[in-house]
Amino acid sequence: MSWRRLVSSWKNTRRSTKTLLIIAIWGGGTFAWLMLSPLWNDYRFWQVRRQFTALKHSMGTQKIKYVEQFGNLSGTSNHCDYFIAEDRDYSGNKADKKRIQAFYSKTKLYNSVSRVTESPGVVFVDKVADVVGSDDFWLYNEDDLWQWGLMYEDPKRPHYIVYFFDSHAPGCDGRCG
Repeated sequence: MSWRRLVSSWKNTRRSTKTLLIIAIWGGGTFAWLMLSPLWNDYRFWQVRRQFTALKHSMGTQKIKYVEQFGNLSGTSNHCDYFIAEDRDYSGNKADKKRIQAFYSKTKLYNSVSRVTESPGVVFVDKVADVVGSDDFWLYNEDDLWQWGLMYEDPKRPHYIVYFFDSHAPGCDGRCG
C-alpha cells in the first residue's frame, strides 16, 4: 500500500473510528511498556549477576556463601535495588588484607544501569560491629546481614564480603514499589 493511499484512506475514515484507533494504539503502547519494564530490570540484573559470578577472586581465599537480592531492599519505595555478595574466608593477616583490597580495586564490573565501570565493594569482617558501623553497608543493618547469612562471628575463620550494590528508578516494576 502506498503512502498516498494510506493518507487518503485516513482522511476518509470517520472521526469516531479515528478516535478509537488512536486510543487503541496509545493503550497498546502503555500496556507493552508496563509489561516490558520488569523484563528490562530482570535483564539488567542478569547482566550484573553474570559478571559478578564470573569474577576471579584473590588467591588464598575460598567462597563460604553467595547471596543475591533484587527489589526494594532498603528505605522507602520508588527505587529498585540489586545486591549481590559473596562471603569469602582468608588467612586473616594484614598483608593478605592489603593484597585482597588491591586485587578488587583493579577488578571492574560494568554497571548497565548507571553505565559506568566500578570495582566491587569489599568489607573485612572481624567482628559484627566492624560491618554494621561500616560506611560500605550504611543501607543495611545487622538484621539484614544475618538474614542473608553473611554474618557470623568465628575467630578461627576470618572472612570478608565482596559485593555489588545498585539502586535505581524502578520503571513500572511492581517488585520494587
